[in-house]
Amino acid sequence: MTEPGNATRIPVESQLRTSRRFLQSALDALPSKVAILDRDGALVAVNAAWREHPEIPHGAGGSSPIGQNYLAALAQSVGDPQIGDAIHRGLQELLTGARTSFQVEYGWPDGENPHSWYELRASRFHVDQDTYIVVVQDDITARKEAEQALLDAAALRERSRLARELHDSVTQALYSSVLYIEAVRLSFANGQANLVEENLQELHAMIRQAIADMRLLIFELRPPILDEVGLTGALQARLEAVEVRSGIHPHLRITGDVPRLSEAAEVENELYRIIQEALNNMLKHAQASQVFIDLHVAADRVRLTIQDDGVGFDPASQEAGGMGIRNMKERAQQLGGELAIYSCPGQGTQIQVEVPL
Repeated sequence: MTEPGNATRIPVESQLRTSRRFLQSALDALPSKVAILDRDGALVAVNAAWREHPEIPHGAGGSSPIGQNYLAALAQSVGDPQIGDAIHRGLQELLTGARTSFQVEYGWPDGENPHSWYELRASRFHVDQDTYIVVVQDDITARKEAEQALLDAAALRERSRLARELHDSVTQALYSSVLYIEAVRLSFANGQANLVEENLQELHAMIRQAIADMRLLIFELRPPILDEVGLTGALQARLEAVEVRSGIHPHLRITGDVPRLSEAAEVENELYRIIQEALNNMLKHAQASQVFIDLHVAADRVRLTIQDDGVGFDPASQEAGGMGIRNMKERAQQLGGELAIYSCPGQGTQIQVEVPL
């Protein structure tokens, strides 16, 4: 005869077993490696993906990792102790409530691939009065390799562009300088003093332009990183490295809510590229002695004005629609903004840009 208490307990225990099997099956169906830790950092549940590759990257070892302390094993199982410490600290902060989630990407050799990459994500949850952490880990090596391939391709395109710039500007200028030097020698030998003076002036201007082009190319090989120095620092570095040394006096003014611009990384980057392109065009074509850059960050938009005192040009002419101007307009349009150019032969050039934040 079944006792009354047993009649109630058996269905409850059966429901608990069914619930556990359901949870385990759900975890096992996930392709990511998933583990659940208790408040002490011990493993209370792992899925099939975690069990199949426990050594990548945090080897729990043995047939059943349940009960092993995940936090204690970090320093020994991660190739880089600093990464292990960072993960340990992040998970501890989750447990103490100092943060609600944690994410990190790191490289770790797994024996098959010496350059494997992993992403670890963790978040805290509660059951009654108990605190737990769910840890999700993915192999992101393929993504990292694809990102690196894109960076390598971009670097190759940039090197090719710089090589073309070097050939089209500096190399051609040096070759022309040789011809002018020969013309000076012949004019001097023939006693044509007026031609000597004329050729020397042309030679002087050409060499100065070649030096300016070379400074520009050198700067583009090692530009400042906006994330490190911000837009103001990047522009100051550019103006001091290129324009000042080329004899052009720059005037830079940045006003308004500048920190807000730093939060809009895409806008900040594209504006820097627009200014850089405008300065490049001025350096190569304007024969300017001064350039004025005025950037104002308002609550909902950014206004930029770049003006020089150079020779100017006719914006309506076919020759004026070069690649540089098209690039600037496309960058402004990508940000949902507008770019206008005002110029006239002999009266300098002004570029106005307005983009939303």
